[in-house]
Amino acid sequence: FVYADRGGDGHVVDLLGRGLQFADAINTVSEQYAREIQTPEFGEGMEEVLVARRDRLFGILNGLDYDELDPSRDRHIAANYDVGSLDRRCENKLALQHEARLPLDPDVPLVGMVSRLADQKGFDALAPALDALVQLPLQLVIMGTGEQQYHELLTEASKRYPNLAIFLTFSTPLAQKIYAGSDMFLMPSRLEPCG
Repeated sequence: FVYADRGGDGHVVDLLGRGLQFADAINTVSEQYAREIQTPEFGEGMEEVLVARRDRLFGILNGLDYDELDPSRDRHIAANYDVGSLDRRCENKLALQHEARLPLDPDVPLVGMVSRLADQKGFDALAPALDALVQLPLQLVIMGTGEQQYHELLTEASKRYPNLAIFLTFSTPLAQKIYAGSDMFLMPSRLEPCG
């Protein structure tokens, strides 16, 4: 994966290609995606080396740690609950509203989103709908990092809409608070490699 620099006078070293070529193991987010990246459609120019290294290419399905994310014992949320105590979820909603500096209201629908802020995750579809969405009688909490254009869009929108809270970071404790305190989740996506 050293090739002539088109239009330049030197050579370019493709570090990703070299890494794939010499890796002991290569993993992706699913078995299906491991197959897909061996094609020109999804290989992004790396399909030849991935096909050549398919004996070292493994798909490991994304998942979650049920012990860590069990709301009955999650140490990051305000109130633990389970299927027999769903009424306790409201404490998590109020705690999230407080942390997000949203008006405390147990009755307003609270929509949560934890995502990478990128086109692949559907932000190109969300961006034109954001103004209409936040004009609905709801609250929206978004946490994530990603493309600068979405950082700017969300920052500006949060200045205009008091029912929109953004966290341009990633924090496992905050993500768990969003999961435990939200009534609904917003998860647009253009591509989900793990299904």
